[in-house]
Amino acid sequence: MHHGPILLIWKHLPSDLATAQLMFGMSIPRRTFKKAIIRNRIKRHWREIIRHEKLRLQESTTPNNSAFALFLVYTGKSIPTLEELTETTKNVFNKWLERSE
Repeated sequence: MHHGPILLIWKHLPSDLATAQLMFGMSIPRRTFKKAIIRNRIKRHWREIIRHEKLRLQESTTPNNSAFALFLVYTGKSIPTLEELTETTKNVFNKWLERSE
């Protein structure tokens, strides 16, 4: 699922294989952002956004007793601000919640 500069890839996990209800991964291409400091900053921002959104996502997936692996890929060409990244990530999560229900 693509929204703005963020691509979300997810996989439904069998409950016996899942170690957690939600598992996250992220990637920022080295080809786009040559400097590690910029890639690490985007990852830090994403970890903070996920920390704030995780409870809401878990509550939404709990009724089905489902486990998911979510992988975020930043496909944009410019360095995002925290506000831009927060807004687009929340929009991607909202779209995913609509689809997964």
